[in-house]
Amino acid sequence: MDFPEERQPQSASRRRTELGPLTETQLADLGARFARRERAAFDEVFRRFREPVHVIGILQLGDPDEAQDLVQETFRRAWSSARTLSDPSRLRSWLFAIARNLTVDLGKKARSRPLPIQDATESRLAEKAREAPLAHTLRRER
Repeated sequence: MDFPEERQPQSASRRRTELGPLTETQLADLGARFARRERAAFDEVFRRFREPVHVIGILQLGDPDEAQDLVQETFRRAWSSARTLSDPSRLRSWLFAIARNLTVDLGKKARSRPLPIQDATESRLAEKAREAPLAHTLRRER
């Protein structure tokens, strides 16, 4: 008898193999069920596409924690706008487009976050250090 804590976690490639690839017809059927907001369809879509969306996040954002946030937000937005999926056979590309657009949004938010005071001060000091000696002397005398 295997106890849960004794089981080794399955590798991602093994999980994908167990799910098996989808034919275009199966993908279209899954997309149609997802668009009707069937809970079982959401579960299957999440299991199949969670890892690829996470990889998109890591590649685009460079931070595993932000990539995990991307996964959650992608599937939250996909579920809330599932009825807008007009072509169920394009489920995969629709999900990836949501993820890609979110990476742009998350990247903008990261750039617009104010620097902590210490970082801002260090950045100003670095700018002053790069300043030409004559300009530095003139500015200091004024």
